[in-house]
This record gives sequence, structure tokens and C-alpha cells, in this order.
Amino acid sequence: MAEVRPTKYGVKVLSANAYGPDASQGYEQYTERMLQKIIQNSEYQFIDTPNDITTPNALRVLEAADVIVFTANVGIKNSLPQLGAMMKAVEEIGFADKVSASVVVISNTPKGKVPSDYRMYTNIVNIRDQVVQERHFTGSMMVVPYDPVVAEDSEVSPELLDWETYQAYLDINILALQEGLKRKTFTTSMAHRHL
Repeated sequence: MAEVRPTKYGVKVLSANAYGPDASQGYEQYTERMLQKIIQNSEYQFIDTPNDITTPNALRVLEAADVIVFTANVGIKNSLPQLGAMMKAVEEIGFADKVSASVVVISNTPKGKVPSDYRMYTNIVNIRDQVVQERHFTGSMMVVPYDPVVAEDSEVSPELLDWETYQAYLDINILALQEGLKRKTFTTSMAHRHL
């Protein structure tokens, strides 16, 4: 059985793959076992959900979450338009309050861009980037500057990041912790990989 492993960055990691269900175990037991292992081993939890956030496992994680962090990557085609659609999907499955107060992170942003430049994408937009349906979003937004390491859309080692990018990720973690000071569980719902 997989164990929570420490990293040199001061955080512990548990791979979901190591907790995958076998023939004798269903998805609900798998998710519950993994969540319990995480909760027993940490005070704050950051959980990366699968791309399909409507699966039973993802729903269980969203239910346990206190703060949801939605992400989009400017460098990946359709990532920005998918942001509002993902937020709407999570609302429609019963988490409207969590979505409204969530944190949105836009990564790989060009120099000089600020969060308000991307606020329109928390709505439903068409292929011309026009808002076709407004949504009520009162949460926080942050941007992560373009970094060639992040642009690769793969696992990132913090040592390889530009200082500005590294600081932005620290600020995101601080914001998520501030948003959930009275809570126990945090989740990152990611359409694409990032740090």
C-alpha cells in the first residue's frame, strides 16, 4: 500500500495512482481511503482533481473541500474558455457557494497582464471570447507570469522557475490558506497541469 511521502519542499505527497481500485474495491472506497490517509497525515490538504470533475471520486473530493482553486493556462488552446464552463459544471452539481467564493489562477500570462484582464473567463464565453452567459463570481483571481518551464505543461521543479513565477505560486498558496483559515481541506480543480 502506498504511503504519504515527504518531499524536499516541506510538503508530503500521496499519489492517487497508488490508491487506484482493484477488482475487489469500488471507487467510493478508494476515494474514502485516499482522503482519510491524506487527512490523517496533514493539517492542510491540496488535492488535484481529475479533468472530469463529475466522476464519483471527484464529487467526493469537492464535497470534502472548503476552498476550490480553478486554473487555466493562457498557453493552452481552449483553457480560458473552459474555465467558466468548468465553474458552471461544479455549480450545477451542487457546489454553487464554493464556486462563488473560489480562487481562480490564470498561468502563463504575458508581462503586464493583471487578474481583471481575465475576469470575463469566469463567465460562459463563445469561441470569439464574447460573454454569452454571465455568472456570479465573488472569489479571488491571481495571475502567474509566463515562464518557459510552466509553458511546457508538465511537472515542474520549483528550482527551475523564474523568481517572479515562484513568488506568484507562493502568493497563491497563501491566498488559498487565507480563504480557508477556518476550514480543513483544500482542492485544486485543474483543467491542465501546473505546479
